[in-house]
Amino acid sequence: MFPNPASEQITIEINLGDVKTTEIRIYNMIGKLVFVENVDFVLGKVELNISDLPSGVYMIAVEGEGNTSISEKFVK
Repeated sequence: MFPNPASEQITIEINLGDVKTTEIRIYNMIGKLVFVENVDFVLGKVELNISDLPSGVYMIAVEGEGNTSISEKFVK
């Protein structure tokens, strides 16, 4: 995931094998869900607009079909 820290958008690059459609969730540091979107990874990456999120530290969770799951922190 880059850039980190980010201000307007982040790019997530991951290899999920055959999984293309995923759900991306972003949580603030008290565990509140602040963003959720179903996305299709094209060539193993997706760009997310985070400009509406207030400054802070967040946890992003990427969950694909078959329970593929990745979590990572980022700073805005």
